[in-house]
Amino acid sequence: MKSVCLALAALPLLGLSSIASAGVMHPGTAAISAPPILLRVSEELGTPPPDAPGVIPPEITPENMQRLFDADLRDRFDSATGANGILTAQAANDAGWGFAADHFTEIDRDHDGYATFSEVQTFFDARSPLPAARVRAAAKVQVVE
Repeated sequence: MKSVCLALAALPLLGLSSIASAGVMHPGTAAISAPPILLRVSEELGTPPPDAPGVIPPEITPENMQRLFDADLRDRFDSATGANGILTAQAANDAGWGFAADHFTEIDRDHDGYATFSEVQTFFDARSPLPAARVRAAAKVQVVE
């Protein structure tokens, strides 16, 4: 039987950051020089429970994946913007959407200090491996000569 060693990255989430830090300084904690805690996990982790009777899981196709991605992007945008419908770097950061906050200058293409859903969608579509997103991103590109 094979086994895998995993470092416990979830310890800070449980309030045990002093155990997990293992010599790494985190804000608000003291330096710890203890080695990281490792666990052995066997391959026999089980399987997810079966779907409920009558539930047919959607087929995994590029179109379905694009639809799921678009819905997730809209949910993230709406939760980060609230009622005003505009995204700022601070709002993205406050909502825990670090990637959008880190790349905000690239997302905000007109550099007005906020991003609309269209700007966010264009940014992510341009980086998507899905063909529908790339086509949608290409249609939004404006060539200025």
